Amino acid sequence: MKYTANVMHIHINTLYYRLKQIKEMTGINPKEAEGTTLFYIGLCLKNRMLSDMDYLEVKNFKKMAYRCYKVHIFPLAL
Repeated sequence: MKYTANVMHIHINTLYYRLKQIKEMTGINPKEAEGTTLFYIGLCLKNRMLSDMDYLEVKNFKKMAYRCYKVHIFPLAL
């Protein structure tokens, strides 16, 4: 966990807080292998969906995601 916090340039307590928020919001525990796998698959599908979109669709998707993303659980990789 400490390595992850260092890579993200955040305090380790912030990382624990964000992981707790993810679990509360989704019901998926990102500290367990099953939860990590589900999030990984979700990110792969999101990236695949974005690669299938044309430029304007991706731009609109990013704007919508940015507007909806108020909690800042983890950095958006868009």
